[in-house]
Amino acid sequence: MEKDKVGGQAAKGPESADKPLEFFILDYPKSKYEAIPLAAEWAQIIRRKEENRHMTPNEILEMAIRDVLSERITLKDVRKASVSESESPDALLNGADKSK
Repeated sequence: MEKDKVGGQAAKGPESADKPLEFFILDYPKSKYEAIPLAAEWAQIIRRKEENRHMTPNEILEMAIRDVLSERITLKDVRKASVSESESPDALLNGADKSK
């Protein structure tokens, strides 16, 4: 498979799910030490979603790492998901009052 270059990076598409996780780890152009906390935070967001309740912790972590290292998910996406999650009615019922 030939890489389509867009801005110096390989084009991202559905074929990225077929590549082994090691490929993403070795080919990640940015600092891996910044990606680790981002992947951890993304894994927590994934775990809280109802449609992912059936997944094991290892599956969730692998999905989060793959999403971050393939650059499908960025810091901006994680922050947006965290904010929208905290604004949900369930979060307000559980004591996450924004007026304080």
